Amino acid sequence: MLFSSVEIQETVDMFLRHKLDVRAITMGISLLDCASSSGEKCRERIRSKIMRTGEKLVSVGREIEEEFGIPIINKRIAVTPVALVAGASGEDDLVPWAVMLDEVAKNLEVDFFGGEPLLNWEVCKKTVEYARSIEKEKNKNFRFTLTTNGLLI
Repeated sequence: MLFSSVEIQETVDMFLRHKLDVRAITMGISLLDCASSSGEKCRERIRSKIMRTGEKLVSVGREIEEEFGIPIINKRIAVTPVALVAGASGEDDLVPWAVMLDEVAKNLEVDFFGGEPLLNWEVCKKTVEYARSIEKEKNKNFRFTLTTNGLLI
Protein backbone atom coordinates (compact mmCIF):
# COMPACT_ATOMS: atom_id res chain seq x y z
CA MET A 1 0.00 0.00 0.00
CA LEU A 2 1.47 3.34 -1.00
CA PHE A 3 0.87 6.48 1.01
CA SER A 4 0.33 9.86 -0.54
CA SER A 5 2.57 12.78 0.40
CA VAL A 6 -0.44 14.33 2.17
CA GLU A 7 -0.90 11.21 4.34
CA ILE A 8 2.80 11.14 5.18
CA GLN A 9 2.74 14.82 6.13
CA GLU A 10 -0.36 14.25 8.29
CA THR A 11 1.48 11.50 10.16
CA VAL A 12 4.57 13.67 10.66
CA ASP A 13 2.26 16.42 11.89
CA MET A 14 0.73 14.05 14.46
CA PHE A 15 4.18 13.37 15.92
CA LEU A 16 5.37 16.97 15.92
CA ARG A 17 2.28 19.00 16.76
CA HIS A 18 0.10 16.55 18.62
CA LYS A 19 2.89 14.67 20.45
CA LEU A 20 1.85 11.29 19.11
CA ASP A 21 4.14 8.48 20.19
CA VAL A 22 4.41 4.74 19.79
CA ARG A 23 3.21 3.24 23.05
CA ALA A 24 5.16 0.00 22.73
CA ILE A 25 7.21 -2.31 20.63
CA THR A 26 6.97 -5.98 21.52
CA MET A 27 9.46 -8.68 20.67
CA GLY A 28 7.74 -12.05 20.49
CA ILE A 29 9.93 -15.01 21.42
CA SER A 30 8.76 -18.56 20.77
CA LEU A 31 9.98 -20.91 23.50
CA LEU A 32 8.60 -24.08 21.92
CA ASP A 33 12.06 -25.13 20.70
CA CYS A 34 13.27 -25.03 24.32
CA ALA A 35 11.07 -27.96 25.39
CA SER A 36 12.81 -30.86 27.10
CA SER A 37 11.91 -33.83 29.25
CA SER A 38 14.24 -32.26 31.83
CA GLY A 39 12.71 -29.23 33.53
CA GLU A 40 16.12 -27.94 34.56
CA LYS A 41 17.48 -28.22 31.01
CA CYS A 42 14.36 -26.56 29.57
CA ARG A 43 14.55 -23.65 32.03
CA GLU A 44 18.20 -23.08 31.13
CA ARG A 45 17.34 -23.12 27.41
CA ILE A 46 14.55 -20.59 28.02
CA ARG A 47 16.79 -18.33 30.12
CA SER A 48 19.51 -18.45 27.47
CA LYS A 49 17.14 -17.82 24.56
CA ILE A 50 15.40 -14.85 26.19
CA MET A 51 18.70 -13.27 27.18
CA ARG A 52 20.27 -13.88 23.77
CA THR A 53 17.37 -12.70 21.63
CA GLY A 54 16.12 -9.91 23.88
CA GLU A 55 19.38 -8.36 25.05
CA LYS A 56 19.40 -5.60 22.42
CA LEU A 57 15.69 -4.76 22.41
CA VAL A 58 16.07 -1.48 24.30
CA SER A 59 19.08 -0.29 22.30
CA VAL A 60 17.45 -1.20 18.97
CA GLY A 61 14.27 0.56 20.11
CA ARG A 62 16.31 3.66 20.81
CA GLU A 63 17.93 3.44 17.37
CA ILE A 64 14.46 3.30 15.81
CA GLU A 65 13.42 6.33 17.87
CA GLU A 66 16.49 8.23 16.70
CA GLU A 67 16.21 7.21 13.05
CA PHE A 68 12.52 7.99 12.66
CA GLY A 69 12.11 10.63 15.38
CA ILE A 70 9.28 8.65 16.98
CA PRO A 71 9.22 8.21 20.76
CA ILE A 72 8.70 4.58 21.79
CA ILE A 73 7.45 4.52 25.35
CA ASN A 74 7.66 0.79 26.22
CA LYS A 75 9.98 -1.88 24.94
CA ARG A 76 8.77 -5.30 26.02
CA ILE A 77 9.15 -9.01 25.42
CA ALA A 78 6.30 -11.53 25.09
CA VAL A 79 7.05 -15.23 25.32
CA THR A 80 5.18 -18.45 24.67
CA PRO A 81 3.08 -19.36 27.73
CA VAL A 82 5.53 -21.25 29.91
CA ALA A 83 2.93 -23.85 30.87
CA LEU A 84 2.98 -25.08 27.25
CA VAL A 85 6.73 -25.59 27.31
CA ALA A 86 6.84 -26.91 30.89
CA GLY A 87 4.35 -29.63 29.94
CA ALA A 88 7.07 -31.51 28.06
CA SER A 89 9.08 -31.87 31.28
CA GLY A 90 6.26 -33.60 33.15
CA GLU A 91 6.85 -31.32 36.16
CA ASP A 92 3.70 -30.38 38.08
CA ASP A 93 5.29 -27.62 40.17
CA LEU A 94 5.61 -24.49 38.04
CA VAL A 95 7.13 -22.33 40.79
CA PRO A 96 10.71 -22.95 39.53
CA TRP A 97 9.54 -21.78 36.11
CA ALA A 98 8.10 -18.57 37.53
CA VAL A 99 11.31 -17.98 39.52
CA MET A 100 13.38 -18.46 36.36
CA LEU A 101 11.27 -15.91 34.45
CA ASP A 102 11.56 -13.46 37.34
CA GLU A 103 15.35 -13.89 37.31
CA VAL A 104 15.43 -13.18 33.57
CA ALA A 105 13.48 -9.97 34.22
CA LYS A 106 15.83 -8.96 37.05
CA ASN A 107 17.38 -5.98 35.31
CA LEU A 108 14.82 -3.24 34.86
CA GLU A 109 15.24 0.11 33.14
CA VAL A 110 13.16 3.17 33.94
CA ASP A 111 13.33 5.96 31.38
CA PHE A 112 11.92 9.32 32.42
CA PHE A 113 10.81 10.32 28.95
CA GLY A 114 10.13 13.75 27.53
CA GLY A 115 9.97 17.11 29.23
CA GLU A 116 7.16 16.13 31.60
CA PRO A 117 9.39 14.45 34.20
CA LEU A 118 11.41 17.64 34.52
CA LEU A 119 8.25 19.53 35.41
CA ASN A 120 8.03 17.50 38.61
CA TRP A 121 11.62 16.63 39.46
CA GLU A 122 10.65 15.71 43.03
CA VAL A 123 8.56 12.80 41.72
CA CYS A 124 11.55 11.60 39.67
CA LYS A 125 13.81 11.72 42.73
CA LYS A 126 11.25 9.92 44.92
CA THR A 127 10.79 7.24 42.24
CA VAL A 128 14.52 6.58 42.18
CA GLU A 129 14.74 6.57 45.98
CA TYR A 130 11.84 4.13 46.24
CA ALA A 131 13.25 1.79 43.57
CA ARG A 132 16.66 1.81 45.26
CA SER A 133 15.03 1.04 48.63
CA ILE A 134 13.38 -2.16 47.31
CA GLU A 135 16.11 -3.42 44.95
CA LYS A 136 17.63 -5.92 47.39
CA GLU A 137 14.30 -7.06 48.81
CA LYS A 138 12.88 -7.67 45.32
CA ASN A 139 16.20 -8.92 43.90
CA LYS A 140 16.10 -6.40 41.05
CA ASN A 141 18.62 -4.05 39.47
CA PHE A 142 17.18 -0.73 38.36
CA ARG A 143 18.81 1.53 35.80
CA PHE A 144 17.48 5.04 35.27
CA THR A 145 17.72 7.22 32.20
CA LEU A 146 16.28 10.57 31.23
CA THR A 147 15.35 11.31 27.62
CA THR A 148 14.68 14.96 26.90
CA ASN A 149 15.44 17.62 24.33
CA GLY A 150 16.89 19.69 27.18
CA LEU A 151 14.56 22.65 26.76
CA LEU A 152 13.79 22.93 30.46
CA ILE A 153 17.31 22.17 31.73
